[in-house]
Amino acid sequence: MQTEKLVDIVENCAMYGYDASIRDQAVELLKERGVQTEDLVHFGKGKSQQSRYAHGILKTFNRTSVLGLICYLAFLTQLLIQPTEENLFILTFGRISTLILYMIFLIGTMLSIVRFNKAIKKAENSGDIILFILLGMPLFMLVYLHFKRKMKEDLAHLNL
Repeated sequence: MQTEKLVDIVENCAMYGYDASIRDQAVELLKERGVQTEDLVHFGKGKSQQSRYAHGILKTFNRTSVLGLICYLAFLTQLLIQPTEENLFILTFGRISTLILYMIFLIGTMLSIVRFNKAIKKAENSGDIILFILLGMPLFMLVYLHFKRKMKEDLAHLNL
C-alpha cells in the first residue's frame, strides 16, 4: 500500500469507519517505512480535519480567556481604588467598561467550550455550562485552568 494512503487512513480512520486496530496497523507500517509518528503530528499529517478544527477552537478559547482574565484583573484592581470626587466619574466608567468587556470575553470563552465539544463530537454536558456560569464570574482563573486542561485532554484523544 502507498505511504500516502496509509497516512490518509491514519488521518481519517474514524471518518472511514475503520476500527482503531486498522489505524494502529497503518501506523506500524509507516514506522517500518521510516516515517516517524512524531513527524506526522509535527507536520500536521497525523491530525484529522476534526482535530485541526478543534485545535483552532482551543487557540480561540485561550485567546478569549486571556483577554477575559486581563479584564477581570483590571476590574478587581479598580475595585481596590478608593473613589474620590475627582476620580469618581473616570473610576465608574472604567469599572463599567472593564466589566462589560469581561462579560463579552466570558461569553466568548463559554461559546468556545460549546464549539469545541461539538467539534470533537462530545456529548453536550450541561453541567459544564452551569459550572462555567456559576463559578466563571468569581473564580475565572480556576475555571479557565480547569477547562483548558480538560480540552487539552480531549484533544489528545483525537491525535496519535
